Amino acid sequence: MSVLDRKYWILESPPLDMLLIILPGWIGVALAWNLPQDSLWMTLFALFAIWFVDAGHTYTTWWRTVFRKEEREAHYIYWLAPVGTIIGIFLWIKLRLPYLWSFIAYNAIFHQIRQYYGVSRWYQKLNGRFCRVSNRFQYTLLVMPFILFHFRGIDWITMYSDDGGELFLYPSPVLFKAGLAVYVATLAAWLVFEARLWLKGLREPNRFLSMLVPISIYGVGFTLGDTVAEVIFPILMAHGIPYMAIMDVSLRRLNPAIFTSFLKVLCLMIFTAALLSSIESYATDFLETLNYAYRYRDTSTGQALLTALVMTPLICHFIWDAYIWKGTHREAKKVYGYSVPGR
Repeated sequence: MSVLDRKYWILESPPLDMLLIILPGWIGVALAWNLPQDSLWMTLFALFAIWFVDAGHTYTTWWRTVFRKEEREAHYIYWLAPVGTIIGIFLWIKLRLPYLWSFIAYNAIFHQIRQYYGVSRWYQKLNGRFCRVSNRFQYTLLVMPFILFHFRGIDWITMYSDDGGELFLYPSPVLFKAGLAVYVATLAAWLVFEARLWLKGLREPNRFLSMLVPISIYGVGFTLGDTVAEVIFPILMAHGIPYMAIMDVSLRRLNPAIFTSFLKVLCLMIFTAALLSSIESYATDFLETLNYAYRYRDTSTGQALLTALVMTPLICHFIWDAYIWKGTHREAKKVYGYSVPGR
């Protein structure tokens, strides 16, 4: 394949794919590991990664789902998911059930891994060759460092709650070292596999890079990172920015008369992310449940309901994404096909 042939790239432009799909994760690593922890630049990076990229990208899903009448009316999932989420989280808090924030954190990691896999599969489709072995390597090399993180000895890290504790950490140097040896061996096996493909003439830089970036940032972050910035921020960058880019291309394929150009739709994604994440951030300031204290004290009906409302876009993002990006979705052929109007 020719790396300059735009038919092999999701955004139909190698530079755009590199900038918006491939590189954001590595940019996140470079910033997280080089900016001074207490500097203004790190604060700005944190605001960008958490407020705009992570919180903001979830709302761009609405343009593929509830903001499109033909999609909104096509499946009951678009009303069942928000109603079920609101009721579920409200009862979770009122009944003082454990592990609310753990449930959300582990679902977030699973959701991100599924997106990395989906992007790799998209490139495989464009290449005209699906590779089961590389898919298995990708899942394995993303899950393993996340599991190893639980044994590293870090006793606190926060993803969604204020007081951390979402992850079931179990410090064990023995398990960490043993698992790390298996992980390194698996990583080496994957690189050997890719080298053999290259020597055979199966050269697919799009698929390889779409695997290398998430695998490397998971490996570096979860096995070496000590701070939220080093562990979490690169993952947010590698997930949120590419998501807005692929949302852009999918909307232009589905409704080209409305979503007419890459730049216009990208600006729409940015505006949506900034506006709605700002509203969410404002609402979050009033929450008293972003910790596990709800288990040991009475939580007012208002606080429980507000928590459910604030978390509903995120949970719906997980659920709706699992539906709209499936290869069996009724619009999949349009989304994953070639040629996007409005360059």
